[in-house]
Amino acid sequence: MTLEILQKEMISAMKEKNKIKKQVFADVIASAKNLAIEKKQKDNVSEEIVIAAVNKVYKIAKEQLYTCPENREDLRVEYKEYLEYAEKLMPKQMSESEIEHEVDLVLSGIAYVPNKGVIMKQLMPKLKGKADMGFVSKTIKEKLANL
Repeated sequence: MTLEILQKEMISAMKEKNKIKKQVFADVIASAKNLAIEKKQKDNVSEEIVIAAVNKVYKIAKEQLYTCPENREDLRVEYKEYLEYAEKLMPKQMSESEIEHEVDLVLSGIAYVPNKGVIMKQLMPKLKGKADMGFVSKTIKEKLANL
């Protein structure tokens, strides 16, 4: 997904008068631009930066929903809708079996008994944004324990 597509979707949400959907796109665009500035790629916002921005907005939305007080049902409804739109922007996540396969590939390519950090370092570029890194970490621990 590119920044231009996000901007077109935001304009579409504005025409629909859907405030929450518009806010999701506006937050992702702002986050992507900020990440691009941090990485000194202001003029060329890559798809990788957009995916990182989507992940960031999704994570914040999830946190808002879970920290919202139970007695504020109005906010909870709004946060749920926001989270649903943010979730639709998320890239397709890898399944548990696909993650285990990637971990096995890395482990088979290493001649010595590695630590978790070595494996994570090799997997991060492949899996970041596509997999739950908590599950990846847990899978690595289990595989290393069975060696």
